[in-house]
Parts: sequence; structure tokens; C-alpha cells
Amino acid sequence: MNIAVLFYHYGPYHHARLAALEEAGQMQGVAVTALQLAGATTTYAWQSRRAGKLDTLFPDRSAETIGFGDALPRMIAALRRHAVDVILIPSYWPRPSAAALAAARLLDIPSVMMNDSHDGTARASGLQALVKRALVRRFDAALLAGERHRRYFTRLGLPPARIFTGYDAVDNAWFAAQAARVRARAPSTRRRLGLPERYFLNVGRMVDKKNLPLLLRAFGAFRRRLPAAPHHLVLVGSGENEAQLRRLCHRLRLPVRSGGATPHARSGEPAVHFFGFRQVDELPAFYALAEAFILPSLQEEWGLVVNEAMASSLPVIVSRTAGCAEDLVPGVSDALAGPLEQRANGFVFSPRNPLALAEAMARLALDRQLGERMGRRGRQIIEGYSCEAFAQNALSAARAALGRQADLTLEMAA
Repeated sequence: MNIAVLFYHYGPYHHARLAALEEAGQMQGVAVTALQLAGATTTYAWQSRRAGKLDTLFPDRSAETIGFGDALPRMIAALRRHAVDVILIPSYWPRPSAAALAAARLLDIPSVMMNDSHDGTARASGLQALVKRALVRRFDAALLAGERHRRYFTRLGLPPARIFTGYDAVDNAWFAAQAARVRARAPSTRRRLGLPERYFLNVGRMVDKKNLPLLLRAFGAFRRRLPAAPHHLVLVGSGENEAQLRRLCHRLRLPVRSGGATPHARSGEPAVHFFGFRQVDELPAFYALAEAFILPSLQEEWGLVVNEAMASSLPVIVSRTAGCAEDLVPGVSDALAGPLEQRANGFVFSPRNPLALAEAMARLALDRQLGERMGRRGRQIIEGYSCEAFAQNALSAARAALGRQADLTLEMAA
């Protein structure tokens, strides 16, 4: 069996999953072909490194400029060139994904949809919703992120027996090892990066759905509740809302520091630190020295940064609307939950309630042992969401897709 794995532009997360799939495939006699739609992307500033072979369909274009008509003939040619038996496709849309699905259908090649959409991120309605349902049903199997995603795509018409989970994974062992190394030399790392002694951490793009204004308001409420607490807030990332967030800090009377600057405006004064975008290789230092990680998103398909934080043994404070909340911060049903729920490895909170988030921050600030226990438990939980688990489930999904195709062939012959 030869499995093709298509991504629009391979970043570090894709490479880690691909490496695990290649290793698992080698052990089971399965070849893996890596297909990349474009040589660049305008959405992420990843530095893409790939030692092995990577077939790029549009080397000189960015993924965002490629339409259905552009992608279809090159997808057909690539599937033929590599004699692909099954293709794994990221989602059913936008147009290049639909083109990959169309190419597979034209060549009678089974397809597996990789997806982390769920009911909280769905936006299609009316005719668009009907088209979406029709496209989803064209796939022979699916590799989804978690249980919320499984329920959603089951409602869209995919049979549960052909749905597998574990799509969203990071290299847990690498993050854990890097975090341990950083903690072993914590003082020098803090000095080199200009990190405060104690801080809460957020990593991600500065765009509307990330809900960072609420995080700033929650931090302000936390500061008013515990004025003697030495905790800072560190933001790692960039985006269109950065200037707006800096202005909000001033309105909230929260001191602002640029990344690498002296942590204190005056001795002991906590601040909000803007560290800008950092490559994945730089992130373990920020995770390792933080006291907790916060993901306040209004909408989030999954939230791979939560995987990274848990692999680094951090307690996590996660918005209930994040796709990963149910799986990575398990607890009671959301139907019974209040604005803040304390769970074994962190907290889940309502993303419209800054006081709930401030309360979670206060509990961790007042009880460091609580955070340490949560971090250890999170490290255990995230082992179930590894790149190795992704690889095994991807192989299972590919086999399920092949089995369905064989069943359809028999039905047609009968």
C-alpha cells in the first residue's frame, strides 16, 4: 500500500506527524508519499525543514493563491506519478482540497479526510451546508481530532466505523526533553530572553478568534484581586491585532514590555510582555519556565499549543469552546459546567467570562503545588495524543478507506 499525505505547506507539526507515519508504515510494509501543495504560505511564518523527499506541486506559489482549476490537473498527475493507493487530504475545502478529492474520485483512489472542524467552528448554512455534506460523504474514511469532531462528522453522514481520531498531535517527547533541558538552566535562559521569574503564558496568532482582549481583562482582574502577586503575562505571537492589544493594555493600566526588554519597569511591577512570533524550536523555553498556559479562544478547531504545553508539564487553562477541551482537559459534561471547572490537569472556562479566567489564575498563583500536580497529570494525558498515535490511526483510516472501496466495487459488480 502506498499512502499519499497532502498538506498545503508542510510546517514543523506536519513534519513530526509525517515522520511518525513513515516509521510506522515502514514497520508494516506501507510506503508513504509526502505531497505539498505549495512552496509557501502567507498564513504562517514557519521555517519548513524536511530531510526526506517532498513533492511540491506549486514550488513558486503560495497556497492561498491556488484554486480548484489550478490544483486539479497537478493532483491527478501526482497521484499517477506516485502510483498512490490511498490519499489523506486536509479537509474538504478550500478549493485545493476539493480538487484533491475530485482527482482521487476520477482515478478511483480511496480518500481519507483529515479534519479538526466541529460544531463550534461550522459556518456553512443553506446551500453551502448541503454542498458541505455532499463533499464530506464523498470521502471513504476520516481522521479527525477528537470526540467532539467525531460527533459532528457523524451528523454530517460519515459512518462511525470509518471515523478515527488523533489527527492533531505534536512531538511530545521532543517538547518534554527540551523543557527539561531549559529548566536545568533556568536562570541563564531567563536572563537571555528577558523573561520574568513568574508568568502566565499564551502562544498564538493575534487575531480576533483568539480572544486576547478577554485575556488582558482577566489579567487585570487577577492583578486587582492579588495585587502583591508577582505574576506577569507573556504573549508569544504576532498578528493584525497586536497594536489594538497594546492600546488595551494602556487603557487597563497594565504595563507593557517588548520581548527581551528588562522584565520590570520598576522593581517588582508585573507587566504584559509581547515577545512576537517565535519558531517552534524557540517555544520550549517559554513553556518550560511558565507557571501555566492559557488558551482563551472564542473559536478553535483544536489548539495544538495546548498539546505543547501539556507535553512540557504545564497546567492549562482552556476555553470551553476550544476543540481540544473535551479530550485534553477531560471532566464533567459541558451541559453541567459552570463558568469555571477545575479538572485534573487544569481548568476549563467560559470564554465570555474574564472573572472566571482570573479565578483560575488566582488559584494557581496561590497554590504552586496544585499547578505542579496538574502539570504532571497533563503530561500523562497527552501521551494518548502522540504522533505515534496519529500514525497508527492514519494507517487504520487508510485501510478502512481501501475496504470501503473494495465493498463498493463488489456491489457494482453484483
